Amino acid sequence: MYNPDIKGFSVDTGPHTNYNISRLNVAVGGARAMDMVAQTEDLIERMQNWTNIDFDNDWKVITMFIGANDICACSNYTAAEYAAEVQEALDLMHAQIPRAFVNLAQVVQVTEINKLDGLMCDVFHYAFCECAKQEFNENWREISTQTFNYHRALEQLVESGRYDTREDFTVVIQPFFEKTYIPPNENGTGWDDSMFAPDCFHFSEYGHQVCAMSLWNNMIEPVGLKRTGWHPDDIVECPSADFEYFYTYLNSPGYQAKQPSVNDPFVEDHHEDTHRHNDQDHHEDKDHHDDQDQQDNREYPVCNEHTGALVTVIVLLVAILVATISGFIWLAKKRSAPPANSKF
Repeated sequence: MYNPDIKGFSVDTGPHTNYNISRLNVAVGGARAMDMVAQTEDLIERMQNWTNIDFDNDWKVITMFIGANDICACSNYTAAEYAAEVQEALDLMHAQIPRAFVNLAQVVQVTEINKLDGLMCDVFHYAFCECAKQEFNENWREISTQTFNYHRALEQLVESGRYDTREDFTVVIQPFFEKTYIPPNENGTGWDDSMFAPDCFHFSEYGHQVCAMSLWNNMIEPVGLKRTGWHPDDIVECPSADFEYFYTYLNSPGYQAKQPSVNDPFVEDHHEDTHRHNDQDHHEDKDHHDDQDQQDNREYPVCNEHTGALVTVIVLLVAILVATISGFIWLAKKRSAPPANSKF
């Protein structure tokens, strides 16, 4: 049941190695699926050694959100390889962590960065995820298909029932990122970038608030009826008076897991999605996203074939400019400082 007396969340910004700040938050910036086992081992050790909790008897909510950096590595890292790395970490949790509800959040649609324009956005996008940006990769639409395949791979892993063999442990897919798109701004002249930090890639404080709200709402929605995208008019929902627990694959009314295919499970085109959400969810999603689907099919402005090299030069020039300005500031301060033997 919902318990407001939550312990273990991080209390400030800082390195994950600073335990006084990070507490039980073991997330590491830039991590990929291959790092999840190490993070899981770190989490288990912290929980076992923290005197504020009873490791064996306290219930735990664990959230894993991984995959964007795997996609943005711009390699041939397949959905099967990605799911295998996630499975190894989840297997470890299943084997060693008692009384745990694990949220497995689907990877975000990284190709949405195409809606964020401007020189600095392009610089950071080239550094963080060039293959998802049309200016740098003519095959950028393949990244959307790869993201979809990652979603389906995690679904098949979890819906197999692999983690529903105990009464005190489960893993639940939370799909709120599957169809979360950047909405238009208020005057309709562009896109709302308020969810993003100045690097046009990571979430802002507001963006993190939206993610937390969407995650919470997914947790109290039955499997098969979960929202697959965030919308600006969403609010924080309350648990139903008739059911005060988090929904799982076993307690969601009317839910039946799909049987995994013996053939290659990963589809080639995300437009052929026939996943688990019911007809009502599809109709609601269609109402929200018909216009969005048309926008996704449009071509975004492309600078030219030399954009990648141009951005690299710009990054170097900016770095040189910053270093030069810093040097002048240091020199000015040194010249204005009183002599060492001055009485003033």
